Parts: sequence; C-alpha cells; structure tokens
Amino acid sequence: MIKAKALPVNTIILPAMIVLAASLILISRPYITSKTTAPVFTDEVTIVNKVMPVERSNIVSAVKTVVVPVLKPGTPAPLPPVLPPKVIYKVMPVYPLSALEKCSEGTVILSVYIGASGIPEKIENKVSSGIVELDESAANAVSQWRFDPASRGSQAIDCWFEIPVSFRIK
Repeated sequence: MIKAKALPVNTIILPAMIVLAASLILISRPYITSKTTAPVFTDEVTIVNKVMPVERSNIVSAVKTVVVPVLKPGTPAPLPPVLPPKVIYKVMPVYPLSALEKCSEGTVILSVYIGASGIPEKIENKVSSGIVELDESAANAVSQWRFDPASRGSQAIDCWFEIPVSFRIK
C-alpha cells in the first residue's frame, strides 16, 4: 500500500481558491466586445449592444436592439396629454312650463369654462335650441354642476368644455 504524504492545508487551499475565483469571474460576467450607436431617423436612435459571454468551450453571441426617441436640440420636452374634465355632480335642467305647453323640443350646446377647482366659471351658448327658455334653463342647470377638472399629468388645469343638453317630450 502506498502511503500519502501529508501536505500543509495552505498549499492546497490557496491555489484552489484562486482558480475558483478566476473561473467565477470569467463565467458569470459577460465580456462586452462593442457598444455602438447608430441613428435610424432624425427623431430616433437605435442602440445596439453586442455582448459575448465567455463560457467553458463555446462562445455565444447575443445582440440586443433598443429604440430610444431623441429630441432635436432646442425642442422642448413633449407635454403629457390633457385629460378632459369629468362630471361628478349633475343637476338636471327644469323643462320650462311655457315650452311644455307649446310642446317645444330642442338641443342646446353650451361651451363651459371649467376652472382648476372644477367649478364652471363661464357659460356661453355655442348652438342655441332656438327657444330662449330652453337655453336659459340649460345654462342655469349646468352652472350648478361640479367637475373633476381637466388635468395635464397630475396638475389640474382650466379648460373649455362643450356640453349638449337635450329637451325632449316623451
């Protein structure tokens, strides 16, 4: 039988740890060979990253393409879209008695200026029904409405809003 000679632990462990650390660094981290940027349009840029991770016996190549919009110099950043106001409290218009007696019907289109607080600040007749009483009743009712104001991003803004009010006899 062959007898093994006892070696100090430092002689075996230290080289093994160095080899293990080097292999972990080479295997776990990709090796970046190139990083290029090529414009596609005047408003966009395509960024191509070519990554070549090193593995034990074979080299794998992967290409990742990302399109990023680019603003022209001096162009302000685009504003977020404006979300229209929403009615949160509505008072139905009163059908004027004189219009009921005459069996008058019609539709009024009101142009309403809604403040950032959600309260109608100004009401104008955009399209009249042709009957003054119906127009006044619609404006009076809409003046009592409350709105979730229009917004751009998270900021409430003032805006004009068109509201059709129909008067029909059933």
